[in-house]
Amino acid sequence: YGVEGFEHGMFFSEVGNPGYFPYPGNAEWVDGSILNVVNYLDSLLIITSNTIYVMTGEGLLSTYSTTSLITNLNIKPVDALNIKVIKDQVFFKSDGKYYVLKPNAYTNDATDLRNFEISAPIQEILDNFDSVADEVLTRLYGAGYAEDKEAN
Repeated sequence: YGVEGFEHGMFFSEVGNPGYFPYPGNAEWVDGSILNVVNYLDSLLIITSNTIYVMTGEGLLSTYSTTSLITNLNIKPVDALNIKVIKDQVFFKSDGKYYVLKPNAYTNDATDLRNFEISAPIQEILDNFDSVADEVLTRLYGAGYAEDKEAN
């Protein structure tokens, strides 16, 4: 992806011959310029400035499907590069707020993701960092942590 003049598409090569791009058979197009592509479980997340797509499938590219996960976003290029996947959750920033995409608990489809804003908990941690850090360290190392801290 990221080819000048073809910003809205990505090319796929063969595993044994990465220099071979059979066009148009191994290309995928989306609406908007692709800012980043991220591995997510057995699929790919395609990130544009206003949409996150998921591409799933096996074998030939012609059997793959690309669907929109979430739209109406405002992802800056630097934020697209900082999208993080932890296990089955996707963390990203859009319009100055932080979000997480989590699998739907009621389906058995890992690509059926639900969006949750997590800006408030993050802001609370940043605003009260000293007390939150003390609480976390006390939970990790036990009640003696506070006494050890005062001794140093």
